[in-house]
Amino acid sequence: MRSFREKYEVTVLPSHMLDSDLGDVVEAYDSKADRSWGCMVGWWLAVLAGLGLGIYNIYDASQRDARLSLVEQILPFAILAAGIIVHFVLLSRHNLCQRIFVCRQGVQWEKYNRRSGRISQSRTVYWEQVGSVVSKKIRRYTSKSKGDDSSIDRYQRTTRTLEINAPHGATLLKISGKYSNEHEQEELFTWIWFAVKAVEKQWASVRLPQLESILRDEGQVTMPVKGNHALVFTTEGVSYKDKTISAANIVAHWRSKDENLALRDASEKRNIVQKFLNLKELSIPVNTMPDGCLVLPLLHQLYGVEMH
Repeated sequence: MRSFREKYEVTVLPSHMLDSDLGDVVEAYDSKADRSWGCMVGWWLAVLAGLGLGIYNIYDASQRDARLSLVEQILPFAILAAGIIVHFVLLSRHNLCQRIFVCRQGVQWEKYNRRSGRISQSRTVYWEQVGSVVSKKIRRYTSKSKGDDSSIDRYQRTTRTLEINAPHGATLLKISGKYSNEHEQEELFTWIWFAVKAVEKQWASVRLPQLESILRDEGQVTMPVKGNHALVFTTEGVSYKDKTISAANIVAHWRSKDENLALRDASEKRNIVQKFLNLKELSIPVNTMPDGCLVLPLLHQLYGVEMH
């Protein structure tokens, strides 16, 4: 399946990133390919329709020797003035883009005007400042009645949010974006998906060696999970809630729709009903947990677990 990653990639680095103390740029993405003229075109069609109606009323009144009120006389000019003002507001928003540079030593995020190149906001985060990365995905649906006292849920959009947090929990950087992509097809993702995945990948290269060192020194690595639970990695295997799976028996299934990781014990046999209902599995909501993006690579690195 074709990927449109290249339309978001930054191929020419700005001068201030060529000698940045963040080190080499590993991946960089820009949101300007997602800018659409649809909103501005729709606005001007509405303005022209209102302006045309106002002019027609003036012309019609002159033909009938009728007198227009003051409001009716200035209405076309008010519509035109409002159109011009909103045009520049929309143009400013249209030209406002985001870009992110994922580097060896950290992340540089910027909001800038693509016409002038002026940077209005920026944030620099060094990996040594980071305690965790949280990648959230919320899929939104609307309920539509079928007319027989039942309803059907229809997919609307997905909101993807990335939070880079300090060890004590403070948010160092938070960015978000939307896309309409119910079946997770790569050519339908917007820039935010590629930006998030780039941060996750580089953070994994930084953090995984640290977690392995913690495991060797302390005997376990604990990762908090939503609901006051914890996923615990040891040299023997993994534990979650009241269940422990030995390293040799871990089977992992990745459910990309809701970004949950299902772990089960290969030594426990399941019948057809249990398989169909996903019973005897540990469901890990990595979508909302700090460093959830590290769970799969950590399972692979520690125990050689492959994703199914």
